[in-house]
Amino acid sequence: MAGGAFNTDTWQSTGITYVVDVDSPAPADQIDRLLATVDTVAEIPKTIRTGGHVDRRVE
Repeated sequence: MAGGAFNTDTWQSTGITYVVDVDSPAPADQIDRLLATVDTVAEIPKTIRTGGHVDRRVE
């Protein structure tokens, strides 16, 4: 699940949050380490965190 909001005066994002549910017999500390690693390297969160330009492409 993911969610977010924005400031209606500036249209700036106030942030995005997400929840990951893991169904595994692994110990909680291993799951926590896995999720921390995935959060660091996953492309979508990594890209959003760095910011970027949004441009309309004219064809």
